[in-house]
Amino acid sequence: MINHYRTILLNIDGSNSPGLLYPGEELVPTEFKAKKLPTHLSTVHRLLFGENPDRAYLNYRLRQYTTLWHDSMLHEATLDVDPRLTYWPLKYSADMSKFGTVSVEGINTQNEVSYSYLRTPTADDRSGRAEFIYEISVAGDSCVIKDEKTKENKVVYKSGSYFDLGNDIRLVIDNGNWRVVTFAKPAKDLGDILADCNLLRNSEIEFLLFLNNMSLKDLWITSEVLPEKLGAISLALAIEMNKLYEVKVS
Repeated sequence: MINHYRTILLNIDGSNSPGLLYPGEELVPTEFKAKKLPTHLSTVHRLLFGENPDRAYLNYRLRQYTTLWHDSMLHEATLDVDPRLTYWPLKYSADMSKFGTVSVEGINTQNEVSYSYLRTPTADDRSGRAEFIYEISVAGDSCVIKDEKTKENKVVYKSGSYFDLGNDIRLVIDNGNWRVVTFAKPAKDLGDILADCNLLRNSEIEFLLFLNNMSLKDLWITSEVLPEKLGAISLALAIEMNKLYEVKVS
């Protein structure tokens, strides 16, 4: 299977593709089917990707973890099942430039939209949400916001020159009805994620994860550098998740 271990960690049906123009999106075989993870694997997956990650957040983190693999001694191990990669070297990988941006378009209007945002929007690292799509209605100092994902509505009021939509999405915009699309960057860095993963040391989850991956366990335990430690635990997760799938390499 092309992009084998990346696809395994993504764990989303291949038929459910947003297309390769979606931020960070790499090729996922259409025949791939997601699987429910056992408790010990789902716990590690949550530490690496958040509790209920959306596709944008998964893509962002997968770029980080796969780079740790391929830019280190782990590269050969990632090719054991299938050597075909469309995202490595990095010059062939997907565009990541939309992360950290906000775009706005008018609803039922031909008017040009004038807007600006004051800060780089941040993802919800706890849940693993990086994509925020809102329909907003601005009238004077108030803004009604409908969240496309949660279907929740809220009203916010102007603070100085901007409306604070949450997650550091601070928007300066005129009256009207608008659709706001944001692909946010995680605020949590890889050092923070490694600190969370270190809580698994000497646990049953760690034992089960590395039971059949002793070389990765040695790297996880003995290495003093972040890329090797986080690379080892993320690759061990991919290898163990792979055992849940009956995907033929074609």
